[in-house]
Amino acid sequence: TASGEAITISAPIKGKSGDAVVVAVRPENIALRANGDAASAVNSFPGRVIEGHFHGTQTTYAVETLGHRLEAIELGTVPRFNAQDQIRVVIPPDHSWVFPQGAA
Repeated sequence: TASGEAITISAPIKGKSGDAVVVAVRPENIALRANGDAASAVNSFPGRVIEGHFHGTQTTYAVETLGHRLEAIELGTVPRFNAQDQIRVVIPPDHSWVFPQGAA
């Protein structure tokens, strides 16, 4: 769980059930959706855009979800979100990695 929310991950997990882990996901694999869209998708959590930086063919967003700040990258020639927008953050179960908490 993350901040009380369950996260589904299809990566193999070393250790035993109940062990604390860290979930890693690449910024380009995080999907951002308009608030209300994808609310029923697996690993879809409410979030807020902190800031976005447009780089010509992609936008890098800093988002807050589940009590954490994440970076997400979207391809496209027009930024879709503005700072303070309420959004949905979708973490893909099949593009995530799991590490034991405290592993270097």
